[in-house]
Amino acid sequence: MDSVLRRTKNTQLDKICYKAPVFINFDNKSLNHVGVQQPPCNGCGNCIGGCNVGAKNTVNMNYLADAKTRGAHIFTKTKVEIIRKSPVDGKWQVVYRRLTSDDQSDPRHQMVLADIVIVAAGTLGSTEILLRSKEKGALSISREIGRGFSANGDQLGVSYDNSCKANAVGVKSDYDSKDISNPPGPTVTGVIDLRKVPGQMSYKTGVIMSDGTPAVGHVTPYKALLQLISVYGSDGDDSDKWEQLGMTLKKVSVENTLPLLGSAHCDSNGEIYLDQNGVEIKWKGNDAKNAKRLNQVFKIAAKALGGKALEKPLLSDKLVPWFNGRNTITLNPTGGCCMGNTCDEGVVNHKGQVFSGSGRDVHKGLYVMDSSVVPSSLGTQPSLTVCGIAERAMRLLSQDCNWGKQNYEFVKDPSNIAIDIDMQD
Repeated sequence: MDSVLRRTKNTQLDKICYKAPVFINFDNKSLNHVGVQQPPCNGCGNCIGGCNVGAKNTVNMNYLADAKTRGAHIFTKTKVEIIRKSPVDGKWQVVYRRLTSDDQSDPRHQMVLADIVIVAAGTLGSTEILLRSKEKGALSISREIGRGFSANGDQLGVSYDNSCKANAVGVKSDYDSKDISNPPGPTVTGVIDLRKVPGQMSYKTGVIMSDGTPAVGHVTPYKALLQLISVYGSDGDDSDKWEQLGMTLKKVSVENTLPLLGSAHCDSNGEIYLDQNGVEIKWKGNDAKNAKRLNQVFKIAAKALGGKALEKPLLSDKLVPWFNGRNTITLNPTGGCCMGNTCDEGVVNHKGQVFSGSGRDVHKGLYVMDSSVVPSSLGTQPSLTVCGIAERAMRLLSQDCNWGKQNYEFVKDPSNIAIDIDMQD
């Protein structure tokens, strides 16, 4: 990435090509800012498969750690079934099951009682909980629940067989530096932001492209996918292609291949609904225009690298029948519990309060604060936007409850009294 930035300096590309502000720890300190042991990134490139080093700044390294220090109780391996209001004391009842070691649900229900419940299980998780609560008659909510799902205009591309090495495949997290002197580094280190091109692309039509790195555990299927599309999409007799694939698969080198990640804007016309296994998605969105723009950008990037652009590598037109006709993939879904002014427009208001199903009336003490409240695609990685929405909602919640001025300083001293949680079988 440094090489690319040096080449683009003082050119038109200088304004649209920049280093990505990655949320990764590179400091060699024993403890991070909330007192958690967090080693620095070793550049293994397995970010997309989950950071086994511990350098990635996921919520367990900051928000959850700080909450634990302040006395919160954190329960893992639980599955919330429904949320309902107690007819006796008016408290919220969060009904859940514990998951066993093999991720099967314990048939016994347990319950947490609370005056305030904040649902933050993500686009699919939060929507599923509220949908099930409504279906079971436990909660009256807007008819908009499940609607407004967006794939965020996400798309994958590949610059295949470049004239230069890409070094874009993960290695084992505990690799020996004697054997690997130049590891791939984190996923998404550079950005080409075409929203910044004056007079050519607007907020709605602009696209963003960045680099990707498959995790080490994905190398074999990654190779197979690349060769499958390269062979199956080529000219010639289809009957010979599987034999050709088998003969050449072991020879495929990914050293000169660079995965490309793109984001644009798409219609937010998808709908999440319940089925017997959880949730499914009906996708009505039409992202053809923005997909075309991204494909054009992928081709330009591949040409500059001396390679060949493989469009929609996971869902190529040649492979659509294998995927039952699905042609959209997303890494950053939004919607399902969309924000609106009234219950006719959304599931929650601007504070994240859940509408009770009538006008602007809300369920006191019930909130949703995550990507599910975002009512449209964002056209970029949504983590900062979602974080900003959630922190604003928490500030407004604090004001409404008269909790006084909030201290935003992280706490490193865990010597405080834990908060009791009323639990019932």
